[in-house]
Amino acid sequence: MCLSLRSESLGTEEVCQLGHHLLNSGVHAGKPALVNRTDSSDGRTLLSIAAHAGLADVVALLLCRGADPSLSDHQGQTALTLAARQGHAGVLQILLTLIAHGAEVDRVDYEGRTPLIAAAYMGHKEAVEILLGAGAQVDLADGDGRTALSVAALCVPSETVDERMRAYPEAPPNSDL
Repeated sequence: MCLSLRSESLGTEEVCQLGHHLLNSGVHAGKPALVNRTDSSDGRTLLSIAAHAGLADVVALLLCRGADPSLSDHQGQTALTLAARQGHAGVLQILLTLIAHGAEVDRVDYEGRTPLIAAAYMGHKEAVEILLGAGAQVDLADGDGRTALSVAALCVPSETVDERMRAYPEAPPNSDL
């Protein structure tokens, strides 16, 4: 039997319950490789799907079972990038958990976007501040030549971003400022 965890007939909670059951069954049956298995349609792992959905408890379980936060999907997006792009409350805990488990803060996707740039584009102030606190670089440019600093200045007005901008008396190369 083949069942897609991305089935439109299942809600997020049902998918997570099913994923939790399959994961535990696989780990207990001596098949820990299930933790990092990817969806053939987009290359996302269970960790990426849970991070994108904002399911902090599932992310924590997957990381405890050996999920690799550095794996990327077909677009080069890691679980950290997907979590940073979302704006729900569970994302903040997910970001901290992924960073604590070795997620690369400045890993770029195929568009050259870091998790910080992804969070800034979506206007997620708290995610931007967490990533800055974790040492994310503000002057890395994406494929369009925009830096996280320039995107954040436009989309995420905050004291943290203002402080970072003061550190650059002139705009960094390739920025929109």
